[in-house]
Amino acid sequence: MDIWVKTLAARVDEEAIAALAHLADDPTLDHWRGMLLRARDEQAQEFRISVWEAPKLRQIRGALLGGPPASVADLHALVSGKLANLAERIRNGNTDDWQQYWHSDPDDRQGRMVIKPKSEDPCRDALLSDLQFLLEPHKINAQPEGHHAEDNRSDIIAVHGVHAVVVEVKRTHSRELWSAIEKQLIAKYLRDPRTGGYGIYLVLWFGPDHLRRAPPSGTRPESPDELRDRLIRLLPREHRRSVTVLVIDVSAPEGRCAGDAIS
Repeated sequence: MDIWVKTLAARVDEEAIAALAHLADDPTLDHWRGMLLRARDEQAQEFRISVWEAPKLRQIRGALLGGPPASVADLHALVSGKLANLAERIRNGNTDDWQQYWHSDPDDRQGRMVIKPKSEDPCRDALLSDLQFLLEPHKINAQPEGHHAEDNRSDIIAVHGVHAVVVEVKRTHSRELWSAIEKQLIAKYLRDPRTGGYGIYLVLWFGPDHLRRAPPSGTRPESPDELRDRLIRLLPREHRRSVTVLVIDVSAPEGRCAGDAIS
Protein backbone atom coordinates (compact mmCIF):
# COMPACT_ATOMS: atom_id res chain seq x y z
CA MET A 1 0.00 0.00 0.00
CA ASP A 2 2.87 2.36 0.82
CA ILE A 3 4.23 2.04 -2.72
CA TRP A 4 0.81 2.71 -4.31
CA VAL A 5 0.26 5.80 -2.17
CA LYS A 6 3.72 7.15 -2.94
CA THR A 7 3.14 6.54 -6.65
CA LEU A 8 -0.17 8.43 -6.59
CA ALA A 9 1.27 11.16 -4.39
CA ALA A 10 4.03 11.75 -6.94
CA ARG A 11 1.37 12.80 -9.45
CA VAL A 12 -0.31 16.17 -9.06
CA ASP A 13 -3.53 15.80 -11.04
CA GLU A 14 -7.26 15.25 -10.55
CA GLU A 15 -7.11 11.52 -11.34
CA ALA A 16 -4.56 10.88 -8.59
CA ILE A 17 -6.64 12.88 -6.08
CA ALA A 18 -9.80 10.97 -7.08
CA ALA A 19 -7.96 7.64 -6.78
CA LEU A 20 -6.71 8.50 -3.28
CA ALA A 21 -10.22 9.61 -2.25
CA HIS A 22 -11.68 6.34 -3.60
CA LEU A 23 -9.13 4.28 -1.65
CA ALA A 24 -9.85 6.28 1.53
CA ASP A 25 -13.56 5.46 1.19
CA ASP A 26 -12.89 1.71 0.84
CA PRO A 27 -13.96 0.05 4.14
CA THR A 28 -11.46 -2.78 3.59
CA LEU A 29 -8.63 -0.23 3.85
CA ASP A 30 -9.57 1.23 7.25
CA HIS A 31 -6.06 0.63 8.57
CA TRP A 32 -4.59 3.04 5.98
CA ARG A 33 -7.42 5.61 5.91
CA GLY A 34 -5.53 8.28 7.85
CA MET A 35 -2.49 8.01 5.56
CA LEU A 36 -4.71 8.06 2.45
CA LEU A 37 -6.63 11.13 3.62
CA ARG A 38 -3.43 13.01 4.40
CA ALA A 39 -2.04 12.14 0.96
CA ARG A 40 -5.29 13.21 -0.72
CA ASP A 41 -5.38 16.53 1.13
CA GLU A 42 -1.73 17.29 0.36
CA GLN A 43 -2.32 16.49 -3.32
CA ALA A 44 -5.46 18.63 -3.45
CA GLN A 45 -3.64 21.58 -1.94
CA GLU A 46 -0.67 21.25 -4.32
CA PHE A 47 -2.94 20.85 -7.32
CA ARG A 48 -5.04 23.93 -6.44
CA ILE A 49 -1.88 26.01 -6.08
CA SER A 50 -0.38 24.70 -9.34
CA VAL A 51 -3.43 25.28 -11.51
CA TRP A 52 -5.00 28.32 -9.87
CA GLU A 53 -5.64 31.32 -12.03
CA ALA A 54 -8.27 34.02 -11.90
CA PRO A 55 -11.48 32.78 -13.59
CA LYS A 56 -11.77 33.89 -17.18
CA LEU A 57 -14.72 35.98 -18.28
CA ARG A 58 -16.25 33.05 -20.18
CA GLN A 59 -16.04 30.87 -17.03
CA ILE A 60 -17.74 33.51 -14.92
CA ARG A 61 -20.37 34.03 -17.60
CA GLY A 62 -20.94 30.27 -17.86
CA ALA A 63 -21.35 29.94 -14.10
CA LEU A 64 -23.83 32.84 -14.01
CA LEU A 65 -25.83 31.18 -16.79
CA GLY A 66 -26.14 27.95 -14.82
CA GLY A 67 -22.99 26.13 -15.87
CA PRO A 68 -20.39 24.50 -13.60
CA PRO A 69 -18.77 26.63 -10.87
CA ALA A 70 -15.54 28.40 -11.77
CA SER A 71 -13.95 28.34 -8.27
CA VAL A 72 -14.53 27.08 -4.74
CA ALA A 73 -16.14 30.43 -3.86
CA ASP A 74 -18.44 29.96 -6.84
CA LEU A 75 -19.24 26.40 -5.72
CA HIS A 76 -20.05 27.67 -2.22
CA ALA A 77 -22.36 30.37 -3.57
CA LEU A 78 -24.12 27.89 -5.85
CA VAL A 79 -24.72 25.27 -3.15
CA SER A 80 -25.85 27.96 -0.68
CA GLY A 81 -28.28 29.33 -3.26
CA LYS A 82 -29.76 25.92 -4.05
CA LEU A 83 -30.25 25.21 -0.34
CA ALA A 84 -31.97 28.59 0.09
CA ASN A 85 -34.30 27.71 -2.81
CA LEU A 86 -34.95 24.33 -1.24
CA ALA A 87 -35.77 25.98 2.09
CA GLU A 88 -38.40 28.14 0.37
CA ARG A 89 -39.95 25.09 -1.30
CA ILE A 90 -40.02 23.06 1.93
CA ARG A 91 -41.79 25.83 3.82
CA ASN A 92 -44.11 27.29 1.18
CA GLY A 93 -44.48 24.65 -1.53
CA ASN A 94 -47.79 22.88 -2.15
CA THR A 95 -46.38 19.37 -1.57
CA ASP A 96 -45.86 19.63 2.23
CA ASP A 97 -42.17 18.74 1.94
CA TRP A 98 -41.69 19.70 5.62
CA GLN A 99 -43.47 16.43 6.44
CA GLN A 100 -40.43 14.40 5.22
CA TYR A 101 -38.70 15.41 8.45
CA TRP A 102 -41.37 14.06 10.81
CA HIS A 103 -42.77 10.69 11.82
CA SER A 104 -46.39 10.41 10.70
CA ASP A 105 -49.15 9.54 13.14
CA PRO A 106 -49.99 5.84 12.48
CA ASP A 107 -53.55 6.44 13.68
CA ASP A 108 -54.19 9.11 11.05
CA ARG A 109 -55.55 7.33 7.97
CA GLN A 110 -55.16 10.43 5.80
CA GLY A 111 -51.45 10.67 6.64
CA ARG A 112 -51.69 14.40 7.40
CA MET A 113 -50.80 14.37 11.10
CA VAL A 114 -47.28 14.05 12.50
CA ILE A 115 -46.14 13.05 15.98
CA LYS A 116 -42.41 13.79 16.40
CA PRO A 117 -39.32 14.81 14.41
CA LYS A 118 -37.15 12.18 12.76
CA SER A 119 -33.58 11.66 13.95
CA GLU A 120 -30.70 13.54 12.35
CA ASP A 121 -29.53 10.99 9.75
CA PRO A 122 -32.97 10.49 8.08
CA CYS A 123 -33.41 14.29 8.06
CA ARG A 124 -30.00 14.70 6.42
CA ASP A 125 -30.84 12.05 3.83
CA ALA A 126 -34.16 13.70 2.91
CA LEU A 127 -32.41 17.04 2.47
CA LEU A 128 -29.55 15.51 0.47
CA SER A 129 -31.89 13.69 -1.90
CA ASP A 130 -33.50 16.99 -2.93
CA LEU A 131 -30.15 18.80 -3.05
CA GLN A 132 -28.60 16.17 -5.35
CA PHE A 133 -31.43 16.70 -7.84
CA LEU A 134 -30.81 20.47 -7.85
CA LEU A 135 -27.02 20.16 -8.22
CA GLU A 136 -26.89 17.43 -10.86
CA PRO A 137 -27.36 19.81 -13.85
CA HIS A 138 -24.26 21.71 -12.64
CA LYS A 139 -22.16 18.51 -12.54
CA ILE A 140 -21.73 18.75 -8.77
CA ASN A 141 -21.52 15.51 -6.82
CA ALA A 142 -23.19 15.80 -3.39
CA GLN A 143 -22.75 12.84 -1.05
CA PRO A 144 -23.26 12.00 2.64
CA GLU A 145 -20.43 11.63 5.14
CA GLY A 146 -17.49 13.31 3.47
CA HIS A 147 -14.18 11.91 4.74
CA HIS A 148 -11.67 14.35 6.19
CA ALA A 149 -8.39 14.27 8.11
CA GLU A 150 -8.22 12.23 11.34
CA ASP A 151 -11.25 10.22 10.19
CA ASN A 152 -13.65 13.13 10.72
CA ARG A 153 -16.87 12.88 8.70
CA SER A 154 -19.05 15.78 7.65
CA ASP A 155 -22.79 15.37 7.04
CA ILE A 156 -22.77 16.42 3.37
CA ILE A 157 -19.97 17.22 0.94
CA ALA A 158 -20.53 18.78 -2.48
CA VAL A 159 -17.62 18.21 -4.87
CA HIS A 160 -16.75 19.68 -8.26
CA GLY A 161 -13.32 18.86 -9.65
CA VAL A 162 -10.74 19.56 -6.93
CA HIS A 163 -13.09 21.86 -5.00
CA ALA A 164 -15.47 20.87 -2.20
CA VAL A 165 -18.00 22.56 0.08
CA VAL A 166 -18.97 20.96 3.38
CA VAL A 167 -22.48 21.19 4.83
CA GLU A 168 -22.86 20.48 8.54
CA VAL A 169 -26.48 19.67 9.44
CA LYS A 170 -28.05 20.01 12.90
CA ARG A 171 -31.61 19.87 14.22
CA THR A 172 -32.85 22.37 16.77
CA HIS A 173 -32.75 19.42 19.21
CA SER A 174 -28.96 19.04 18.97
CA ARG A 175 -26.91 19.42 22.14
CA GLU A 176 -24.11 20.81 19.91
CA LEU A 177 -26.38 23.38 18.21
CA TRP A 178 -24.45 26.40 19.54
CA SER A 179 -20.94 24.90 19.49
CA ALA A 180 -20.78 22.80 16.30
CA ILE A 181 -20.32 25.74 13.96
CA GLU A 182 -16.86 26.37 15.42
CA LYS A 183 -15.89 23.05 17.03
CA GLN A 184 -17.01 20.82 14.17
CA LEU A 185 -17.47 22.71 10.90
CA ILE A 186 -14.53 25.11 11.24
CA ALA A 187 -12.16 23.11 13.43
CA LYS A 188 -12.56 19.69 11.78
CA TYR A 189 -13.95 20.01 8.26
CA LEU A 190 -12.77 23.32 6.83
CA ARG A 191 -9.17 22.18 7.37
CA ASP A 192 -9.71 20.11 4.22
CA PRO A 193 -7.76 22.05 1.56
CA ARG A 194 -10.40 21.24 -1.06
CA THR A 195 -12.82 23.60 0.72
CA GLY A 196 -10.59 26.67 0.67
CA GLY A 197 -12.22 27.47 4.04
CA TYR A 198 -15.76 27.60 2.58
CA GLY A 199 -18.60 25.79 4.33
CA ILE A 200 -22.29 25.85 5.26
CA TYR A 201 -23.87 25.43 8.69
CA LEU A 202 -27.47 24.33 8.24
CA VAL A 203 -30.03 23.93 11.01
CA LEU A 204 -33.45 22.32 10.67
CA TRP A 205 -35.94 24.34 12.72
CA PHE A 206 -38.70 22.23 14.28
CA GLY A 207 -40.07 25.03 16.43
CA PRO A 208 -39.03 26.83 19.65
CA ASP A 209 -40.37 24.00 21.83
CA HIS A 210 -37.71 21.69 20.36
CA LEU A 211 -34.69 23.72 21.44
CA ARG A 212 -32.84 21.65 24.04
CA ARG A 213 -30.07 24.12 24.75
CA ALA A 214 -30.34 27.80 25.54
CA PRO A 215 -27.99 30.12 23.62
CA PRO A 216 -24.71 31.16 25.28
CA SER A 217 -26.33 34.51 26.05
CA GLY A 218 -29.73 36.13 25.71
CA THR A 219 -33.17 34.57 25.47
CA ARG A 220 -34.11 31.54 23.39
CA PRO A 221 -34.87 32.35 19.75
CA GLU A 222 -38.56 32.12 18.84
CA SER A 223 -38.22 31.94 15.05
CA PRO A 224 -35.87 30.61 12.33
CA ASP A 225 -34.67 34.14 11.56
CA GLU A 226 -33.82 34.80 15.21
CA LEU A 227 -31.87 31.53 15.39
CA ARG A 228 -29.93 32.36 12.23
CA ASP A 229 -29.00 35.81 13.57
CA ARG A 230 -27.78 34.30 16.85
CA LEU A 231 -25.66 31.69 15.05
CA ILE A 232 -24.08 34.27 12.75
CA ARG A 233 -22.99 36.23 15.83
CA LEU A 234 -21.12 33.13 17.02
CA LEU A 235 -19.06 32.99 13.82
CA PRO A 236 -15.46 34.15 14.24
CA ARG A 237 -15.03 37.35 12.24
CA GLU A 238 -12.49 35.80 9.86
CA HIS A 239 -15.02 33.17 8.74
CA ARG A 240 -18.05 35.39 8.16
CA ARG A 241 -17.39 35.75 4.43
CA SER A 242 -16.69 32.05 3.83
CA VAL A 243 -19.24 30.30 6.08
CA THR A 244 -22.96 30.54 5.32
CA VAL A 245 -25.54 29.95 8.07
CA LEU A 246 -28.91 28.62 6.90
CA VAL A 247 -31.96 27.74 9.00
CA ILE A 248 -34.66 25.75 7.23
CA ASP A 249 -38.14 25.89 8.75
CA VAL A 250 -39.54 22.33 8.86
CA SER A 251 -41.89 22.99 11.79
CA ALA A 252 -45.36 21.45 11.67
CA PRO A 253 -48.08 23.96 10.79
CA GLU A 254 -50.71 24.62 13.42
CA GLY A 255 -53.11 21.70 13.78
CA ARG A 256 -50.82 19.17 12.06
CA CYS A 257 -48.87 17.84 15.06
CA ALA A 258 -50.59 15.18 17.19
CA GLY A 259 -47.91 15.16 19.90
CA ASP A 260 -45.12 17.24 21.36
CA ALA A 261 -42.60 14.45 22.03
CA ILE A 262 -38.98 15.27 21.29
CA SER A 263 -36.86 12.47 19.86
